[in-house]
Parts: sequence; C-alpha cells; structure tokens
Amino acid sequence: MRRFCLSLVFAALAAGCATSSSSVATTQRDLPPIETRALRGTERFRVVTEGLEPEVAVEGVLPEDVTLGRAVLEATLQALPAGEPPRPGAIVDLRLGRASARVQLVSASGNALLVVDVPPTGASVRPKKAMATAAFARAHLAWEGGDAAAARTLALAAVRLLPGDPLEAGSEESLEEANAQNHLAWALLAQLSDGAERERWYVGALERSAAYLATQLGGPPAALLEPHREELFAAARAIVEENLAAYAKAERRGGAGGPVEFPSPIWTTPRQPVLLPAEFVGLYAGEGTAALLRSDAFLALAVDAFERLRADPVELLLATREIRSLYLQEDLFAAASPEGRPFDKMLSALIADVARKAAAGLTEAEIAATFGAEADARTLALARTKLAAQRDREASWYGAALHAADR
Repeated sequence: MRRFCLSLVFAALAAGCATSSSSVATTQRDLPPIETRALRGTERFRVVTEGLEPEVAVEGVLPEDVTLGRAVLEATLQALPAGEPPRPGAIVDLRLGRASARVQLVSASGNALLVVDVPPTGASVRPKKAMATAAFARAHLAWEGGDAAAARTLALAAVRLLPGDPLEAGSEESLEEANAQNHLAWALLAQLSDGAERERWYVGALERSAAYLATQLGGPPAALLEPHREELFAAARAIVEENLAAYAKAERRGGAGGPVEFPSPIWTTPRQPVLLPAEFVGLYAGEGTAALLRSDAFLALAVDAFERLRADPVELLLATREIRSLYLQEDLFAAASPEGRPFDKMLSALIADVARKAAAGLTEAEIAATFGAEADARTLALARTKLAAQRDREASWYGAALHAADR
C-alpha cells in the first residue's frame, strides 16, 4: 500500500499537479428536494423526494446509511429521462464513480415508487447492492485523495451492506464495471491492508467476480493452460528483449535525483507507464540482471513457475501480487483487453519478479522456492531474509527520490 501511494506521489509531482479523481463526469440537472423520514415503529428511514409525482424513495435505510441511500436516490433521478415523470417498472443504470449498478422503480403504497436492486437482493426492499456500490465509489474517491482511513471505513461499510456471494461469481450483469457481488470493495480493502489481511481481501475479491479474476490474470483462466513450454520460452525471450529496449529509453522526471518513467515490464494492453526511483531500472536492466534474463536457465525459473501455478489462477495471482503492486500503478480497474496473448501479463510479471529477486541476491534455488518449488526450510528462510532486505533498500530509494523532488 505504501509503495503504491508513493508511486502516485511521483506521478503527481511529474505532472506538476495533485492526483485527480477518476470519477466519470456527467451532466448534472436540478433535482427535486429530498428529505429523510423516520419509519414509524422502526429504527429505519425512508429517503424520499418531496413535491415529485409520483414520489421516488429508498426504503428501510439504517441511520448510518442515510447518506448512501440519498446518493442512490440522487443517481437514480439523474439517470431518469429528462422531462418525463418516473414510471413504474423503469430499469435504470447508475454510474457511481468508477462502478455501475442497476436498479428498478417498483410500485408501493401511496402512489410511491421504490428504488430496488436488479435483481432484488433477497427479500429486502433496500437497494443494498446499489448502496454498497455507492459506498465503494466514495471509498475509492477517498483513497485517490490520500485519505486511507476514510476509504477503509467506507469500504467496510460497503462490505457490511453487501458481503457478496462467491457462488454467484459467474452470474454477473452485462453492465460495464458492474459490482454484482461487491468484489470492488474487497479489492480496495486489499489495497488498504497488509500481510495476511491483504491476502484475505484480495482472494475474496477474486472469488466474487469471474470477470475480475480474468482481468487480473490478463485473460480467461482456461487460456493460461494452452501455451506449451517452447511457446512460453519464445514469448519470455521476446518479453525480455522488448522490455530491455524500453528501459534504455527511460526518461528522468523532476530534475536530478528524481524518478524515471518507463513502460512497465509487466505487459498489459495498453502498456502502462511506471514512475519509480532511478535505482529500480537496475532491478531489470542492470548489466548483471540483463545478462541473467538472457539466459534460458534464469528464464526457466519464470516458465517453471508459470507452468506450476497456472492451474490455480488464485495462487498465480498471489505469487505475483507484490511485483504487480510495484510495476502496475493502476491494476484495480485493469480492463480486459481483446488484444495480446492472455498469458503475457502473468508471464511478464514472473519474469520481472525473477529479475528483482536475482538483483536482490537470491540464488536460483531460493527464487524457485519463493514460487512454491520444493525446498528445505533453510533455503526458504534465506530467500525471505534477502527479500526483506530488498524491500528496505527500495523504501530508501523512494525516500531519496521524494527528497530530491521536494528540493
């Protein structure tokens, strides 16, 4: 998480402005007044329009969720056709920040229309899915603005509203960036956590969306099983040569001592630029590391790991989680692309990880052990010690680059 935030700081410094929100801009129109009414005999509320015929409401809202109910109602009213009265049965697609939700207006007593999820969330009239997505949208906005505490509080509220069901992961809406089982809140909580907690949230996100699993992998899980060993080696050699050529054109930003910008060594479509302290170039393109990467013996470490892990996509993603957090500055909403080979992302990530670990002084046996190859306890312990030292070095590189940028 800290590494990601520092990368965003570098990007903001290079652009000469603060990091901005990625929320989609929409044309806003004037809305009728909205009020909150207590539901008699309960501790819940109705968030409802005033002076609109028929009135439109979000029903059964808990006190702590009133602002989210209001956000869903406002988004629904904005998405309705202008100049037309709300109609029973209308299905409305909502854009809530970087995510989407689908709701419907259903008739209720007293000539009112209630906003409900499509499909309904259990027996509840509350649009819990839409409200959870609204909570995620606010959490993501807070995270982009550097307020990790607020982001975490809002993301946890989203999960409370809609924990999501992994058994429904394959039955997702045909809605761009849909959040049917609230996987986006789980993914954001992974970004906001460390260690075992980070892994738990990330696995939860992967389990709740087949589409998210595929975008994180770079292609459908089944496609990872197709390439044979010779094809993987040929692809690995091409990845290394193209990446080394790109590193040679790295450009410094922010003056002497500042970070450098270059295409990420992890292949996505389109390729993402990455802005990192200059020392990171040596992890991949340093003279010694580059020579190792041109050796099939070291490329075999990446190919072997790919072949061993590809049958379990979640384990493959966990194995590459740290290196992807380093070299992909926007992976939370990585879009699935029809271009490129579906195994490029994971294979290039493993190669980048091999390079980093080799630069950190790990032996071939120690690198293989970090990818789950059979090894004794001493080998694995040495690998972990060397990686911990490498993380400390990288933290010092970030600090020095930020100091140089502030001068």
